Amino acid sequence: MSTSGYFTYNMRTVVHSGADSIIKVPSLFRGLGGKRVLLVSDEGLEKVGLVNRVKDVFTLNNGPDMQLVGVYAKVTPDGSESINDLVAYARSVAADSILALGGGSVLDAAKGLKYCLHHHLTDICDILKLGLKLETWPEAKPSMIPHIAIPTTAGTGAEVTNGAVIHNQVLNIKSLVLAPYLDADMAVLDAKLTLGLPKSITVATAFDALTHAIESIASPKANLFSDAHAITAAKVINENMPKVAKEPTNVDCRSKLLQASTMACNAVVNAFSAFPVHNFSHALGATFHIPHGDANGIMLPVVIETRRIFTYLMHSEWQMLCHLIAKD
Repeated sequence: MSTSGYFTYNMRTVVHSGADSIIKVPSLFRGLGGKRVLLVSDEGLEKVGLVNRVKDVFTLNNGPDMQLVGVYAKVTPDGSESINDLVAYARSVAADSILALGGGSVLDAAKGLKYCLHHHLTDICDILKLGLKLETWPEAKPSMIPHIAIPTTAGTGAEVTNGAVIHNQVLNIKSLVLAPYLDADMAVLDAKLTLGLPKSITVATAFDALTHAIESIASPKANLFSDAHAITAAKVINENMPKVAKEPTNVDCRSKLLQASTMACNAVVNAFSAFPVHNFSHALGATFHIPHGDANGIMLPVVIETRRIFTYLMHSEWQMLCHLIAKD
């Protein structure tokens, strides 16, 4: 926040939340004006049947005004190479709309696809030469590409953010692309799609969301809007992660984790600053290919205990967070 108190807060993505809410996706695309939808996902979700569940929704709702024209289920973690392949495939099927189904890598790959289609790129690495590709409004314009995101993990919150973390394989670095309108038009939070997640991934992704919340509160750019989302998210994660670990089929608790993940990441992009835990985690992930949630879970207590970020942490919001978490 500036010394004058001025800040902006982006909440562009419309959230649809509820069990079985994926049934609404075709009608949502119709409302957005989408006619030729491309489903983006990965091989793991294809193997466990989630890709087919979404395809079935379109089978019941296809029509001359809107149809699913292709499925690309080959997205790799943070990979620029699969994005380039995805861009070529999207053009080959004349897709005009994007449906992203997956975790952070898939959701970010879909953003990379949208950026390339909007800017007529064939190689995403053209904009990944540095660690950060930043665009600002009003120079950045809407792509007008209908875009819906369906997260299958409660962790990254990438379904509502205007940033994408993409690994440049040529330079072996993780770059952040941050631009207005890169975020999805709508996010569909269907907790039933997370029921098959292994306990290890459930916990790791929840730690990613918790790290978003804590670093948002600690940020010097925190504001009342970001604090409201971050503090609530931290409390909800603290209350529901242990329950989900014990009761993996508890849809209500998984739904709350999904909502908390969305709120935490919305806070983190709106209080964007030098977040040390995430900075270390991105470096570790790029170098050693450690899953992002695992890296955050490892680094969060280490960074806090080094006392190097106490200038961020020692204020009333952090104390309030500690109090909320300690209540249990």
